Amino acid sequence: MKRTLLAFAALLCVVPAAAQDAVSMTYDATMNDVPPVKQAGACALTVTSIADQRNNKETVGSEFRPLLSKDPVPWVGAALGGLNDWGYRVTRAGQPAPGSTAISATLTRAYTFHGPMRINGVVALDARITTPSGRQVDRKYRALGSKTNMWGAVAEYMDTLNYAMNAVLAEMATDLKEFCGK
Repeated sequence: MKRTLLAFAALLCVVPAAAQDAVSMTYDATMNDVPPVKQAGACALTVTSIADQRNNKETVGSEFRPLLSKDPVPWVGAALGGLNDWGYRVTRAGQPAPGSTAISATLTRAYTFHGPMRINGVVALDARITTPSGRQVDRKYRALGSKTNMWGAVAEYMDTLNYAMNAVLAEMATDLKEFCGK
């Protein structure tokens, strides 16, 4: 009996590591508390680069196991494309289109943590904004997203990160119009 329990305990230690699902890192524009509002003075934006500079690139938090992370660069790219909903005309290229404002984004944080009956997510982006005149401005965007923890599914953690990302976009959308046409 004792050997059976030891074997079962050893198996439990191995099985969760093999059965872990990764958080999808898929952008969802509908995960927001405040819907996007078209910004007066919005302009053309070119996303020139996106980098993942998180300290922990393997996970986005933990539940009863680590929540593994897939590549977040496509997620950030899709999210920045979501600035179209705010009235910007977003393209992705290595060089900015003539007359457009360029953004080079660096993801520095993307993680989740628990609160009472809640899942919280944090996203931090550093952006280097280059105006059409060539002036470069560095900005930091940080936001928190939160949702009720319904059943602890891996998808709920991604929803929370999307809430945080959409809050970052709201900050960016308001901020970026200052750089349009300058």
